[in-house]
Amino acid sequence: MAQTAEQLLHLVRKAKKGDQRAFDLILKELEPDIKKKINRFYIRGGESADVLQEARIGLWKAIEDFDEQGGMAFRYFAVNLCVPRRLITQISSANRNKFKLQNDAISLATPVRTEIEDSEQSLARS
Repeated sequence: MAQTAEQLLHLVRKAKKGDQRAFDLILKELEPDIKKKINRFYIRGGESADVLQEARIGLWKAIEDFDEQGGMAFRYFAVNLCVPRRLITQISSANRNKFKLQNDAISLATPVRTEIEDSEQSLARS
């Protein structure tokens, strides 16, 4: 059921006070819009589920930061401002060389070819 702007605002007020059910209803209402918005985002070293999780964190931050007196609808504020900002911040963080070692790491269990023909072993000892 699509929420009106006033119903959504009522849920935001409740979620700001810590009402988990209100947050879940807001998430259920806005997640289709959020999924459309995040299709073009990719976090290096992550999966699509990571992008969706970061978008949900962006929604949570939107609820915390929303100011009713700001003259903007919550739906627009959350989906078009807060969620993309959160994703852009996370993409920037992932692309920094600070996490290069983590992003480029391989598992010690990855098979490695040896000089002996048709022989493989891993870097980890068994």
